[in-house]
Amino acid sequence: MKGTLTQATHWNYTIEPLRGFCFVDFVPLACNRSLLLRGHHHHKYWLEAMKHVATILVALGGLATLGTCSDGDLALGVYWLGETVPSSPQQLEKTLADMQAHSINAVWLTHTSATRAAEIARLATPHGIRVVACLGGYGQSQSLGKQIDAAIKSWGDAPAPLAWGLLDQSSQGYFDVMQSFNGSWKSALNVSGHSPGPTTAVFEPADIRTGARSSVSVLTCDIYSFFSKGSPYGPSGQASLEWWKSKVNNVRRASPSRPFWVIGQAFQDVVGPFDVDKTGNITLLPGSANQHAMPTPEELKWQVYSGFSFGAKGFFAYTYEGIVKSQANVKPLPKGDRRNRNWNAIVSHPSPSGLPYGFVRKDGTGTPQYDALATAFAKAGTWRGFLANTLPDERQAADLIQSINGEPGLEAPNGAIVHVLADQVSGKNYLMIVGDAMPSKSPIEIAFRSAVTLRQVSTRQVMEVAKGAVKQFGILGGDAEVYEIL
Repeated sequence: MKGTLTQATHWNYTIEPLRGFCFVDFVPLACNRSLLLRGHHHHKYWLEAMKHVATILVALGGLATLGTCSDGDLALGVYWLGETVPSSPQQLEKTLADMQAHSINAVWLTHTSATRAAEIARLATPHGIRVVACLGGYGQSQSLGKQIDAAIKSWGDAPAPLAWGLLDQSSQGYFDVMQSFNGSWKSALNVSGHSPGPTTAVFEPADIRTGARSSVSVLTCDIYSFFSKGSPYGPSGQASLEWWKSKVNNVRRASPSRPFWVIGQAFQDVVGPFDVDKTGNITLLPGSANQHAMPTPEELKWQVYSGFSFGAKGFFAYTYEGIVKSQANVKPLPKGDRRNRNWNAIVSHPSPSGLPYGFVRKDGTGTPQYDALATAFAKAGTWRGFLANTLPDERQAADLIQSINGEPGLEAPNGAIVHVLADQVSGKNYLMIVGDAMPSKSPIEIAFRSAVTLRQVSTRQVMEVAKGAVKQFGILGGDAEVYEIL
């Protein structure tokens, strides 16, 4: 759902759905930002905007058939702004084929109409890609019911969407609205003869406990933990990894009986002046710095693998392609400012990043990050038959593992992780080992408390591990392996 709130504030609002996740995304029209970012960065406007949206949300209820995920499947997806979707059917077909070649099976489609989303769903389905549909063009209408009917009708015979949406970045302040919307959503779907299906909302890491109290059937959380060195906005280096792991684990612990998804970072943004060339690559100008730094290929793969090791049932990379315009005349960051005095990433001369805002350029060419995402998705896809049903078993892991890379416990500072995953369907157990979040070529060293027999899932090779043994695993940085515990 996309329209304009013209009273009190100026907002675009979009009901955005994910594979199993549904939410509303707000993007302020008058926001003086260098890049198009999601509006939840502007919390002070939200409650006012929500006054205008609340009645729309409750009236919307539910809108169309909700596609269900097959057993033994994971969402391996990307966030895709509708404005960047090719208008040419031929170019769109080419883009979808490229996504399929990069092992993407879902697109989180935002900022577009139901009619357009249905068109994309028809083209995406032959490529094995499910579309997360959002509705556009409602606005503050007195004939909202008729417009909802029109939106349902516009979907026609298109393949069922993965989900329709509730709220993005929902917090305690919007909790009652979300709860009402969730109930009316299911009721309206029942009345219309469609399956209610699962509902969800996206919660900030700080508000995940609010999400756990909600009646949505699936939780999701977007976690962007990679900042430039010395940034006053967030951590960098090993601290980024620790922050990421703690937030993913908090989502899992907040609602252990429900599945959750992770929206990971695959973008950079800039504070201060910058230029954008015709391909979309960003050049930082003197007095600017990355707020969020683009994750390296290893860090991007690490997000995918580590998310699944904590029990996530899907990963979406934010974002496929961003809408970015040059901001060469923006004031540089003030010199000597106390807040920025340790921000080592502030540049003193033009510094080409060689990368766009997202991981695909305006001309459709990819980046090393896009290739890394494809590698991780392809590998995770071979494990989806059991990862879709597994949950971390901390007790079994503590009985089995003494240390990893010399660090007591299950996690090491450079990102190495070893978790035991218990399949809730088959009863089998797996050992998942995630390598460092850097281009390390050193083996992962694990000390075992007890004897165990492991069979590598990819090669079927069996290894016997004696009690008290220290075993080396040749898992490079940005990689992962899974072993069945026999």
